[in-house]
Amino acid sequence: MIDQTEDHAQATDPIPTHQGSNKPLLLGAFVGLLVAIAVFVMAKYSKPPSPQKPASVSVPLVQTLTLDGYTQSLPVRSQGVVRPMWQTQLLAEVSGRVVKLSPSFEAGAFVKKGEWLLSIEDTDYVANLKAAEAELARAQAALEQAQEETRQAQKDWALLGRAGQANDLALKKPQLAQARASVKSARVGLTQARKALERTQILAPYAGLIASRPVQLEQFVSQGTQLGQIYSTQAAEIRLPVTFREYQLMGSAAVAVQFTSEAVPGVIWQGQVHRLEHRIEERSRLVYLSVRIEDPYQLGDPAQPDTAAQPPLPFGLFVEAKVLIPATEPLLAVPRTALTPEDRLWVVLDDHTLEQRAPEVLYKDRQFAYLRSGLKVGEPIYLAGISTPLPGMKVRLSDVSQDNSQDISQDISQDISQDISQDNP
Repeated sequence: MIDQTEDHAQATDPIPTHQGSNKPLLLGAFVGLLVAIAVFVMAKYSKPPSPQKPASVSVPLVQTLTLDGYTQSLPVRSQGVVRPMWQTQLLAEVSGRVVKLSPSFEAGAFVKKGEWLLSIEDTDYVANLKAAEAELARAQAALEQAQEETRQAQKDWALLGRAGQANDLALKKPQLAQARASVKSARVGLTQARKALERTQILAPYAGLIASRPVQLEQFVSQGTQLGQIYSTQAAEIRLPVTFREYQLMGSAAVAVQFTSEAVPGVIWQGQVHRLEHRIEERSRLVYLSVRIEDPYQLGDPAQPDTAAQPPLPFGLFVEAKVLIPATEPLLAVPRTALTPEDRLWVVLDDHTLEQRAPEVLYKDRQFAYLRSGLKVGEPIYLAGISTPLPGMKVRLSDVSQDNSQDISQDISQDISQDISQDNP
């Protein structure tokens, strides 16, 4: 009985599960996982960093201008109106009625020197001339008679045998002197009569252009009445205002002047400064110079071939002038836009970096500044491309930049070619 009970008790005991033996295994697995993660992390972050590409620096593209030579003159710009060098008012020197008018005696017509323009009635003056001639004939006859009487008185004095020298009254010398004076007076009267008759015919004093003709046919004119006005076409004059600084630059050298007009595009007239008005106008504070242009209407000599291939320069035309003052030293002309307000200049060096310079400026006009020093021929001048240029800044000068620098504006390209290339013969 007892054995069966023990066997039953043994049979009913639970079977062991080995739970206490799994804890180390789980702990080891967890630790291994941590080690693996740590190794992975260390392996990942312990690698040397991959090389990175350097950040690209943007070098600005700038517009430049390179001068290839010095200018030979300083172009001073001015303006004025073409006027005749000489003009004359034709006045009546005798009184009378206008009986004839020349077809050429009209406003705007050209006339030659000595050409007949107008006739005043000469009836009275012809009569005066004949009377003067008759008066001279009578005076000459009286002179001959007085001379004969003086000779006869000398003979009578000698025949009478009177001692001493006969006085003037006995020899009738006062009567002779009076006769001689009468002849002189008659000759003067004849000259005046002839001159008065000549003055009834109005002739052109020189080759010119009729500006006006206020007198009409059959009009009575008195001495001093204006008959017309004539302009000489031999030469034209243009008075040009310049500043006192520009006047100082001219000196005493011969100065050439070029003229253009919007009314006649593409034409350049040539002139020469022939007089400086050495005073300053009180109102304008400017100095005026006078430019002479020969044969403005290109009339020339009919016997000579016409060598002038330009249209006439009419009186009254408004013109733009460029006075070419000879440069007495080497000068470089740069656009005024290339200068800072402080007259500084940015220059591109050989290593394509910017350098700011303070050139010596002799003179500035509306478009250009003329430098004595501070820049050399062939050095690129910075014009545009950077909002704020700095010393030492790197820039790019490509072919496109050089082309664009020549086409920044039509004014720069045209004026550089006209004011520098033309000035360098």
